[in-house]
Amino acid sequence: MRLVSNCIVNWIGFAVSVVVAYFLTPIFIRSLGDETYGVWALIESAILWMALFDMGIGASVVRYVSSYQAARNHVELNNVFNTTLAIFCCFGLLAFGISISIALLFEQPFGLEGASAVDARWLFAILGLNTGLELIFGVFTAALIGLEKFNARVAIDASVRVVGAVAMVIVVSSGHGVAGLAFCSLAQTLVRGIASSIALRIFIPHLRPTLLGFSWKSFRLIRGYSARAFLVMIAGNISYRIDPLIIGIFLLPKYVTYYVLALRLVEYGINSVSSLCAALTPAFSNMESRNDYEAIRNTFRKSFRWISRITTPLVFGFVFLGKPFLTIWISGEHATNAYPVLVVLSVPLLIYLPCITASRVLYGIGRLKEFSWVAWGQAIVNLLISVVLVQYIGIVGVALGTAIPNVVVSLVTILLACRYSGQNPKDLFVETLYSILLPSMTLFFSWFVLTRLFEIEEWSELLLVALAGLIPYGIMMLAVERYKTAKKSVKIVQELSSEALSKPDPS
Repeated sequence: MRLVSNCIVNWIGFAVSVVVAYFLTPIFIRSLGDETYGVWALIESAILWMALFDMGIGASVVRYVSSYQAARNHVELNNVFNTTLAIFCCFGLLAFGISISIALLFEQPFGLEGASAVDARWLFAILGLNTGLELIFGVFTAALIGLEKFNARVAIDASVRVVGAVAMVIVVSSGHGVAGLAFCSLAQTLVRGIASSIALRIFIPHLRPTLLGFSWKSFRLIRGYSARAFLVMIAGNISYRIDPLIIGIFLLPKYVTYYVLALRLVEYGINSVSSLCAALTPAFSNMESRNDYEAIRNTFRKSFRWISRITTPLVFGFVFLGKPFLTIWISGEHATNAYPVLVVLSVPLLIYLPCITASRVLYGIGRLKEFSWVAWGQAIVNLLISVVLVQYIGIVGVALGTAIPNVVVSLVTILLACRYSGQNPKDLFVETLYSILLPSMTLFFSWFVLTRLFEIEEWSELLLVALAGLIPYGIMMLAVERYKTAKKSVKIVQELSSEALSKPDPS
């Protein structure tokens, strides 16, 4: 029950971020223009590479804080936390140093000219400082996740996002441009980080944060786990963060805007599922520490099935409702250019999103060796295909470079999780397919017919068409679940009856 509530709370926090982004994105694009917004998206994508200084150590904090707190080993918990804090302070300073150096040394980043070049240099400086602070305060956030205090983390993040959104609207409406937005982001990071540090001290009164608490023993402990997590992180950044940079190199900045619109929608879908699954990592770690692999298999199987049920309407929604959504949300021109990318990026989510539960298994039980190499294979293939195809079919080619290897690697990741947890992959796929096939067919044909009968031009029309497909989907899914439950109950009764008949008569 605690796991379910953590998943729900985490998802609510994500929903707040989506709502905020929904209102902010069109305001930013209209106020800044496609070119300037493209510069913002391009520099933001470049700066996000600084997050690689996490080195996978943040994942180690989640794992070991969870284990040490459960074992009430306060000494080792402090050692791991302070060791990580010292490392991240160094990496935070390094990230800021690199970004400020780029801002000072390069007068025309990415070949940009005039006002765009000035904006880019300001963004490198401010967002670089922001990334450095995020690395440092990320230790506190990771510790809260390890403690499974998702309610506190979500409350802090949601509050900061809402207040920050209001501030950003005021700033951009006042004509302060991208530099003003960057300062708003910096202020949000500071407030979020300070609040997280206060919350962590409340939940762990025996925690003593200090930069002098570095422990070589703790460093050696987290090094092996974090090194593999770091490889996965680099591969993930290449697979998704490199796309806007490739477009910025080969095409005009406005095409970055078109691509990022589609990419952001897909990322919201991915993050919605990731937020639901975030609580699984510390839960699997706890199960593994008790050697309860039966619980790991059951949780993996159930979460895989339920995430598959959530994935289907999400992907079909992108395919059938994505273009009218973009048209109403931004404009017809943006919808025309972004929709093909949205379709190409969203279809692989049918297997990628359920695969997130498999990756949580691997993170939770510390089996990242093969996973890291598989992720690197995906990143390299992604980069090669994207660079080649962008020169022939533009941003759709970049999307194909991301989508094609994504499917293969997702399947391999699921098989790895099955192998290490002892789950039969055939049973996993058959059970999942059985539970979603009929509801998915119902949803597919509902939206296929409705989007061809009606031309959607208003939010109310979009909502009605969406509900007209989702309601029968939900009814069919409940019917399948009830049938499955009834069939299971009959099987139990039959087994009990057979057992009773097989016993000898006492008389």
